[in-house]
Amino acid sequence: MFNAQSAAVNRNRWSNLFLFNYLFCAIIDRDASTDEAEQLANRVLEWLVDERIVCATLSDCVLSSTLGYAPGPNFRKALEIPYAVRRGQDGEKEPDFTDLETNLSPATNGLEITTQRTLFSPMGGGFELICDQCNSRLEIDDKWGAAVDEWYSESGSSILTCPICQHAQPVTEWQYDPPAALGALGFTFWNWGYFYSSFIEEIGRLLNHRVIVVSGEI
Repeated sequence: MFNAQSAAVNRNRWSNLFLFNYLFCAIIDRDASTDEAEQLANRVLEWLVDERIVCATLSDCVLSSTLGYAPGPNFRKALEIPYAVRRGQDGEKEPDFTDLETNLSPATNGLEITTQRTLFSPMGGGFELICDQCNSRLEIDDKWGAAVDEWYSESGSSILTCPICQHAQPVTEWQYDPPAALGALGFTFWNWGYFYSSFIEEIGRLLNHRVIVVSGEI
């Protein structure tokens, strides 16, 4: 399930993200298989369209080679704090909490849906692994890379063992700081803002799976 307390902690990091052009917030399904990802994605998309949070038709509105779904007339229903980024008079970028339509890049404010195995990461730098058993913090290494490769190719167990306490679990179950996730289904919102916890929880309810929020900048 979505952890609202963790989201509140992560929100403090967003003040630094306004220095960049493109911000994203991704809601990741931690449990979806590749076989069910598309069906689950359609379920959530149908709800988003019905609520008029996103538009029903695909358009060029995401920072990707794929198409996405532009904000609908009720996009603010999902956002606790909508934002936009504008260039200040002195040439520095500064936050401007206005409508999505007035942000730095109006064409880049849509929903991108991913239905294949993907590492969703903050992109602003590296991250640490956190062991669920002993809470040790570990740096990314070749063993992690090998487990991720097995997960991507479905060629092995993708088990990663903690070198401190020897606790072993799938690499998808490890925690990351800052938050990252390995998953087959993700909903990435480009240049939107802070989501209401209730919105994230509703997506988790529709999926009937655990979800995690990953945010970052490019």
